[in-house]
Amino acid sequence: RMRLAALGLALAVLAGAIIGKPFELAITKQYSEVGDMKPIYVAWTPTARLAVFRNISWAPDQGFGWGMGSKVGSMPAPRQLWLEQDGSAGTPITRFDGSLAPLGYLLFDVTSIGYQVRQPRRVAVVGAGGGRDILAAMLVGARDIDAIELNAGIVAAMRGPFGALSGRVYDLPGVHAIVGEGRSVLTRSAGNYDLIQISMIDSWAATAAGAYALSENNLYTVEA
Repeated sequence: RMRLAALGLALAVLAGAIIGKPFELAITKQYSEVGDMKPIYVAWTPTARLAVFRNISWAPDQGFGWGMGSKVGSMPAPRQLWLEQDGSAGTPITRFDGSLAPLGYLLFDVTSIGYQVRQPRRVAVVGAGGGRDILAAMLVGARDIDAIELNAGIVAAMRGPFGALSGRVYDLPGVHAIVGEGRSVLTRSAGNYDLIQISMIDSWAATAAGAYALSENNLYTVEA
C-alpha cells in the first residue's frame, strides 16, 4: 500500500510538472495575476521571477515616472509594458522605433534632473531594467552609455521577445550592455563618466521570505 501510495504521489507530481498549471503563481505580495493582471511573459532567473504585463495599470494614459512634474500635463507617451521582479520591483518597457520625439515626457521626471543640470556625453546607468534610463540619456544627447543590469534574464528578454517593441534598447548605437552588479562593474570600469544614473533601483523584493529584511543598504553610501 505504501508503495502504491508513493507511486501515485510521484505520478501526480510528474503530471503537474508536465502540465505546469498547478505550479503557476496566481497571488503575489501585492496583487493577483488573474484577469487583466495575467502576465504575457514569465521567466524564472537565478535572482528573480520576471513577469511582464500589458500595461501600467496605475498610469495607463501617461508616461511612467518616479516623480513627474505638474507641467507634464497630458503629454502623450508611447506604448509601455511593465516588467515586475518578484512582485515588488518594477521597470517599464517603452516602445521605441528610433524616434526620440515621443520621449519628451522623460524630462519631466525628477530622475532626469542630472541630465538637465549638465548635458552628459558619457553615462553609466546602474539598473538599466527595461531601458527607460537608457532612452533618457539618449534624449539629452549622450553618445556613450554603459547600461549595467544585474539580471541577465532582463537583458535577454529585451533582446528577445520584447526586442521589436523596445527597439532592442540594449543594442542601440553607443549603448554597451553589461550584465553585473553595479558597484563591481564600476570598480573595474575605466570611469570618466559625466553622469552615473541610479534611479530607484533599491528594492524590498528580496524580503518575500524575510531575506535581508534587517541588513543595511549600501547602495547609496558616499563610497559607493
